[in-house]
Amino acid sequence: MCTQEYIFELLKNIELEISDGKTLDYLFLITTSRENFELRAFQRKIHFELGLDNSRIVFVVGEGLKREDQIISRRIEDEKLLFQDIQEGNFIDAYENLPAKTLFRYEIARQKPSKWTIFQDDDVYINRNSLEDALYHRNSKAEEVICLNTLIRDGRPHRVGKNSVSREQWPVGFLYPTFCSGPAYVLGNQACQK
Repeated sequence: MCTQEYIFELLKNIELEISDGKTLDYLFLITTSRENFELRAFQRKIHFELGLDNSRIVFVVGEGLKREDQIISRRIEDEKLLFQDIQEGNFIDAYENLPAKTLFRYEIARQKPSKWTIFQDDDVYINRNSLEDALYHRNSKAEEVICLNTLIRDGRPHRVGKNSVSREQWPVGFLYPTFCSGPAYVLGNQACQK
C-alpha cells in the first residue's frame, strides 16, 4: 500500500521537458499499463486525428516487476525511444499504486504548465468537438475541475469489491466530497499549479 511519504519520495527530482519551453494549449496525461501497447497506439492515432495544434500527449506508466516478461520490457523501451511520449514513474506499475501514478501525473502537469491539462485513462476516447464545447466558455485560469464524464455528488464509499475502502480509511456516516468519475477530466493552468 502506498504511503504519503513514499509517494512524495517518488516525485522528487522529476525532470521533464515536454514542449521545448513553450506553453502548450493542451497537455493530455494518459494513465496506461505497461502492456497496453494497442491502446497507446490507438491514443496516438486519435491525437493525430484530433488535429489540436500546440498539444502533446504523455503516457504515464510505472516500472515493471523484476519478473516482467522481457518482451514487454524491450517493447516499452523501444516505444519510449521511438515516440518519446512515455514517462515512467519510480513505482511498480500495479493497480494498488494508482495513487502514486495519479500524483506523478500532477507533478508532470505542475512542471509543464499548459492552458488545459486533460487527465484520462488509455481506454477513453475524447471527441475534439466535445472537448472544445466543454472548454469554450471556461477560463483556464480558474481553479475549476471540468468533468468529461460524470460528476459524483454525495457518493457513498464502497465497502466491498475492487474500489472498496475500510471504515478506518473512510468512517461510517460520511459521504465523499463531490468528485469526477475517473476516466477523464480537465484542469486549467491555475488548478494544476495548486
